[in-house]
Amino acid sequence: MIKNFEEYEVLLNQFLEKKISTEIFQIEFINLFKSESRHLDDHLYNILEEIFGDCDALSDDPELLLENPSFYINEVVFRERMFSAKRKLQNYVIDN
Repeated sequence: MIKNFEEYEVLLNQFLEKKISTEIFQIEFINLFKSESRHLDDHLYNILEEIFGDCDALSDDPELLLENPSFYINEVVFRERMFSAKRKLQNYVIDN
C-alpha cells in the first residue's frame, strides 16, 4: 500500500524543498490525483483528497480571498498545509 503514494510524496517534497513552483505543484498534483486508478485505502485517500482540495482553493486573487476566506487560501497558508500534509503522510507510513 505504501507504494501507492510515492509519486505524491516525491512531488510534495519537491514543492516543499522549493525545487518546483507552487503553480507546477498545483497542476501536477491535480493531474496525478484526477488520473489515479489504483485502489487507495480510506486514510491515504483522505490525505490526498485534502491536498487536492487545498490545490483547488489556492488563489492569489485578493478579491477571491476576501470574498470567500473560508474556502480560498493564499500561498502562505497553502505551504503550511502542505507541510502538515507531509506529516500526515509520514504518520501514515509509520502506521502502515
